[in-house]
Amino acid sequence: MMTDLERHTNDIHAETCIDIAVMAGFLIGEDRILVEDSRELINFIQTTAAEFDKWFAARGDTDNAEYLEEVDDWAERKLLEHYGVKR
Repeated sequence: MMTDLERHTNDIHAETCIDIAVMAGFLIGEDRILVEDSRELINFIQTTAAEFDKWFAARGDTDNAEYLEEVDDWAERKLLEHYGVKR
């Protein structure tokens, strides 16, 4: 059985994964990234979300408004670095 803290941590990670996936979908739709392997993208999203969650928690400032801006910026930067279409 999960503790409340474990459940909260899992919820945060799931939200971050969803936010990064939404950004990936946006960037794919804009032809700014090219994803050839969806399973690899899923693994990338999970890893990148864990990195973001650790970084954001270490800041000690978990304001929701800042989270939304920071996770979008983080996701866009990481996705473009990894999958960005060279023009």
